[in-house]
Amino acid sequence: MDHQVTRGVDQEEAIGAHSGFRIRVVTAWDAPNRQFVVSAYVRGSETEEEVKMPTEGRHFALMQDAEDHGFAVATAWIDQQA
Repeated sequence: MDHQVTRGVDQEEAIGAHSGFRIRVVTAWDAPNRQFVVSAYVRGSETEEEVKMPTEGRHFALMQDAEDHGFAVATAWIDQQA
């Protein structure tokens, strides 16, 4: 999936799209646990509120794995809406 990435000091935000929905995935470094955590959000249009996806409780050694998980959860949710 193509997406735009904005990097911060200890987090990365990626924005992509799937089936007309906007997906925002935030991957952050959890320093005490020395792993990455991910949050994912979906919205149908700019006037709608974002829906938070159920990504809590998962930790990843690699930032890319965390980001991939966020996009996978979001696209699966979108596909279920159709």
